[in-house]
Amino acid sequence: MNYKKNSKFILFVITLLLTLILVGCKTASRAKSTDALTGTQGLVMNFLPNRPPDKIVAEANELEVPITIEVRNKGAFPSPEASSSDRWTENDVIFVSGYDPTLFLNWNVDDKDEDIPKALIARKALDGKSILNPEGGYDTVEFVGELDVDSLKIDRYKPGFLVTACYHYVTRANPTVCIDNNPYSFTSEEKVCEVSDIALTSQKKF
Repeated sequence: MNYKKNSKFILFVITLLLTLILVGCKTASRAKSTDALTGTQGLVMNFLPNRPPDKIVAEANELEVPITIEVRNKGAFPSPEASSSDRWTENDVIFVSGYDPTLFLNWNVDDKDEDIPKALIARKALDGKSILNPEGGYDTVEFVGELDVDSLKIDRYKPGFLVTACYHYVTRANPTVCIDNNPYSFTSEEKVCEVSDIALTSQKKF
């Protein structure tokens, strides 16, 4: 008789522990997914090592100069499930400047109507952060220009390349707000909520 009671007690304890573990995992997962969709960054760019090279010896008239940029999307826009109207557009670009356009020619460009070294962000795998991909999208952008060596008037040339990302962005927030249609009224009754200022410090996709 005591053996049956002890068995039931042990079974109850095991069931209770499993329930607590499952609830704990679920809570941790929800917190992790919420953290994945917050932050204060958008697109983050860096030059890949030796792209462009630190030093190039000119042995021909037209010398190719490769520039490779790694791009990470640290924000929550655009959502992988977003419609086409809520995603990157043709106006969202990454382009190179800071060089002498009379020396660097024949850039590989996405838009053939303009001789500007630029890449369209919409053609890159740069979706925003999501629960399935908390790190956000990642891709590389490569520019290759030809240096006109014969046009150089000096023995050493040190150009400065500036890479700029120009894009639209959507930030969302879902704070709890208090709506009082008559905040300056005096009443003895306790109001549902108290009106106060809200400070938003980080984006959140919901």
